Amino acid sequence: MTERCEKKASLFREWQEATDNYAKAVAALTDNVGEVSESEYSRLKQSAEIARKLTKQIRTELDDHIATHACQRSVVRKVQLDEELTPDGCLTCR
Repeated sequence: MTERCEKKASLFREWQEATDNYAKAVAALTDNVGEVSESEYSRLKQSAEIARKLTKQIRTELDDHIATHACQRSVVRKVQLDEELTPDGCLTCR
């Protein structure tokens, strides 16, 4: 029994976007080493750090959701007698 979990899909999309933004921030930082003022470099460094933390936070939320709701992709799991599926495909205890 596999069903799509919209919350997991949404968190995954957010994580992908955050990862892309982090990669762009790191690229901007490394591309400008020695090319920009110290204050601009500090701003770029801070932007990359914020993007890193956001990426990590969203990944943690995604991992926590998967662990809590047992809605991991391509995992087939029998529903136990004390569990039921929510409309979004996540398992919850009754």
